Formats: sequence, structure tokens, C-alpha cells
Amino acid sequence: MFLYFRFPGILRATALSALFVFAATSFSFSGNPKVLTWTKLKPTKGFPARAAFASAYDPVSKKVVVFGGVNVNNFLGDTWTFDGTTWAKVQTTNGPGPRAGAAMAYDSATQKLVMFGGFVGFTLLDETWVFDGATSTWKQVHSYPDPKAATNPMLFTDPLNGHVDMFGGYQGRFFSRSMWQWNGTDWVQLNPTTAP
Repeated sequence: MFLYFRFPGILRATALSALFVFAATSFSFSGNPKVLTWTKLKPTKGFPARAAFASAYDPVSKKVVVFGGVNVNNFLGDTWTFDGTTWAKVQTTNGPGPRAGAAMAYDSATQKLVMFGGFVGFTLLDETWVFDGATSTWKQVHSYPDPKAATNPMLFTDPLNGHVDMFGGYQGRFFSRSMWQWNGTDWVQLNPTTAP
């Protein structure tokens, strides 16, 4: 939990990001594209309170998938899905260990979610996991070279090729400006001529 005590700004930013993502998964737009209003949903089963979780929409299962995070007492290592009506805990074997601050995005080229990084206790993680929405299974994948361990990197689906791109993150002493792309089996470092 060292990041929470030594870097309260990171905690606030992570909590705000998590709150936004949770709000986005807890509300939906109305059906009329000309009138954008929020409709509060009332899920039939509640989602346990937490912050700094990884989440992404999985078009294969047509559900939002949430992994891990942290609550008042513990780092969490559970997987949940939301189908627009109900939260459901997914029973998985051989899944990722507890962590907070990981990031996840959908890789449309492989039709799987990709999750990277995060931290637990004093340890930053450089693990890559993929989630198959068709079978609700996790698989750790090993790449060489792996991106450096980081918490709160930004993962997103590349609109040009459908793969997951990753930018930045906090690496323990510094914030990263590196950019990587998941090609389905390995991370490949990108070197754009300009970067934030």
C-alpha cells in the first residue's frame, strides 16, 4: 500500500478514474441519439465497493469485465461482469493475483481482453494477462521484452488495427512516456516521433 501513503495524489487520481469507470458502467444513455440523458440503473446484485480496479467492455460476452482493485483492508483478485442488469462474480481458476492500478482493454484482433501492470503492497507488476470472454478464463502470457512494471498505464484499442496500445504509467520513481502495442503474442515497443 506504499503508493497510497507516499503518493496521495496518485490515490486521488486512481479513485477518480475508478469512480468515472464505475459511473460509466452504472449508467446508460437513452435510446434516442438526439437526446443524451443518463438513466440510473438498479442492478439486481450489488458490486462490492472498491477502487483502482481494471475494467473494459468485452464485445464477445457483451459484458463489462472488472478485475481486482483495493478496498479498505485488502488488495482484491476477483473477476466480475456486468451485463447491463446484473453484476456476477466469475469463478476462475489460475487467474491473476490480487492487484490495484492495473489497466485493461479489448484487443479486437484476438477477441480477448488484455490486462497489464498494477501493484500489490510495495511491488509494481509487469504481468500481462488475457481474458477470454467466450470461456471466462484468464491466461498469463509472457512476452520478451516486457514493458517495465507500472501502475495505472493507459490501455486502449488501436482504431487502425484493433490491437491494444499502452501508454505511460507510474514506474516507482518516474512516470513513463513509453508506448507499446500488443500484437496478440508479444508487446512491441512503439517509437512515435511525438508523444505526450
